[in-house]
Amino acid sequence: MQMNRRNLLKAGGALGALMLTGAGRALAAAPKLTVNTYGGLYAKAVNENFVAHYIKQTGGEAVAVVDIPSAALSKIRATMPKPDYDLYIATANDTLRAIELGLVEEIAPADLPDLVNVPEPSYAQWGNKAVSFSYGTGGFLYDTRKIPNPPRTWVEFAERTAKGEFGRAVAIPSANQAGVLEACVFPIVHAFGGTMANPDIGFKKLAAMTPYVAKFYSDMSEVVQLMATGEIAIAIYVDGRSWAFVDQNPWANFIVPEKGGTFQSSQIMKVKNSPADAWKLMNAFINADAAKGFVAMIKYPVTNTKVVYPESMKNRVTNPKDILYPPFAEIAKNTPALIERWNKEVGG
Repeated sequence: MQMNRRNLLKAGGALGALMLTGAGRALAAAPKLTVNTYGGLYAKAVNENFVAHYIKQTGGEAVAVVDIPSAALSKIRATMPKPDYDLYIATANDTLRAIELGLVEEIAPADLPDLVNVPEPSYAQWGNKAVSFSYGTGGFLYDTRKIPNPPRTWVEFAERTAKGEFGRAVAIPSANQAGVLEACVFPIVHAFGGTMANPDIGFKKLAAMTPYVAKFYSDMSEVVQLMATGEIAIAIYVDGRSWAFVDQNPWANFIVPEKGGTFQSSQIMKVKNSPADAWKLMNAFINADAAKGFVAMIKYPVTNTKVVYPESMKNRVTNPKDILYPPFAEIAKNTPALIERWNKEVGG
């Protein structure tokens, strides 16, 4: 038998139960639920809030395991019909991929009682097979000492960059940065009236910007490092990481473009063939009480509209009317062509 994570968890759980309660009860014990998660502070926040809430409410066992979405998806496919993970966390592309492969279950409202407090686009755009539970809003992190008058819109950002107003001190995502199409290409294409199927105007603007791009970043941490050393003055970035940097560097600030802060989300899905209790763990990810500690730790907002944010975050959570939802399915459909154009015309 292949000794994957699922088998190890089962073996460990059964052994513990045998030692403590006897063989009969071990066979009846519920399986330990597992979900993948991003690393670092995010993993800590997930385990200490969402997972802990599930354990407190149900008495069940669960754990969030650090595993990037693409790797976790591969493991789920390889271990079907007894998947390594019961729930799956992913960004947009891998969410769509999991749905396309038929690896996740459709949501019934009765399965997720707290879904009533989540805006409809957060699940409807995924065909009711995933729920966006935490998100960031894309905008501009900038050095106020160098840019006292920041751009207020995507059009203004693109045109002022192309004119050299910010100098060669701009940072935008590279083709290797996850979400480059949603966070960079789409908002600029959209702002100038293009579409993902016809993005000509957007790529023309991006090409005009490139002489002034000091860094095409493939690691989010690069942005704050470069701004701290003065190598860049403005960057396309996301609110949570930006505000954490601003708190440590009062000369920096973050601005959400008017009616255009891009929605960059993480989704939670129930993997096919996982236990019914996985719905309860999934609901914890959209529960307002469970989210309180999560937002305080991670500094990112969540989709549940009933969440009460810490005072330090209340004025930093983007109003829903100013959120721009990328057309994720359209982006996925056109991704090969968009990446090819990026490589030829933008190059970073």
